[in-house]
Amino acid sequence: MRKIKSVGRIRKRKGKAFLKGLFILSFLLIGILLFLTKSDFFNIKEVYVKGENLTLEESLKEKGKNFIGENILFLKSKDVISSLNENPYVKSVNISRKLPNKLILDVEESDVAFYIGKGKNAYILSSNLRILEKNNNGNLNSDIKNLVEITGIKLDKIKIGDKLIDAEDKIVDNICKNIYEIKKVNKTKHKINRVDFSNLSRITIWIGQVEIRVGDGTDFISKVNTALNILENKELKMEKGYIDLSFDGSPIINRGESK
Repeated sequence: MRKIKSVGRIRKRKGKAFLKGLFILSFLLIGILLFLTKSDFFNIKEVYVKGENLTLEESLKEKGKNFIGENILFLKSKDVISSLNENPYVKSVNISRKLPNKLILDVEESDVAFYIGKGKNAYILSSNLRILEKNNNGNLNSDIKNLVEITGIKLDKIKIGDKLIDAEDKIVDNICKNIYEIKKVNKTKHKINRVDFSNLSRITIWIGQVEIRVGDGTDFISKVNTALNILENKELKMEKGYIDLSFDGSPIINRGESK
């Protein structure tokens, strides 16, 4: 009987010790949680913006000031990204936290590649056809004039930050992506300066004053390379006219006026 009572007392003491330990642990966890939420130790004191060839750094730093004083542990990344994406020139944002109080924003900026419209109705577009800004002053500067002009697309109810075309319009999207890629690698003096989408089965681009007819855009890159090789031919000295590549077979070359 004594042994049974002794075992019972031991179990009772262990039970009390467990409950006491659980209480202390809970108390510590609550204390830590209160420290994390109420203490200003983890409040954001600095926002650092980085990115390659970034021209938006100062404006994004101003935007980042809105998060100064927020708790870095509980700050929602989607709120930061949503805020920065209000600037149409922001293409993507990666967020990292350097404890205890530094927020780091790694920003990729949209590439300016196209424009559409004339004068005060001209819009500046990114490489993925996002509308970046409107040319309110009506004067396209020299940098803008070096962009590729898009014609043949109606400007209906568009606003800054929207895409120029619907997601389903793959032809225009793919052609513009190809033009942008060609522009980055093209080392010749002959540059694409306009693309017309008035008729998607008869797409036309201009290189200088030479009209290049590429049909529905099939084998677009190959056709542009063919056109560049023709224009690079010093014997032809082609500065005006058209090159018709809209069909299978040898291109038709006309060194007269473009139609």
